[in-house]
Amino acid sequence: MLKPLTISVEEALYQKLAALGDGAVIGEYVADLFRAAPHPEPFVYTDLDAGYRAMAADAEYEKEASEWVNAYMGEVVDE
Repeated sequence: MLKPLTISVEEALYQKLAALGDGAVIGEYVADLFRAAPHPEPFVYTDLDAGYRAMAADAEYEKEASEWVNAYMGEVVDE
């Protein structure tokens, strides 16, 4: 099943892609490049909840996030 995808690219790259043909040809070209590229980790997280639980369990991460939010909220309140 094909899904539409909108991306922004530099003008020079757009011209090269447009020279390949219509959108279907460009889509096939991009898909082939993506399939051929080595990917060390999946791009799609199948269990987002597990990722959030892992971040929440990381005490140092939570401490830094809390400090950042509190500092930022102080700036917003001052405005």
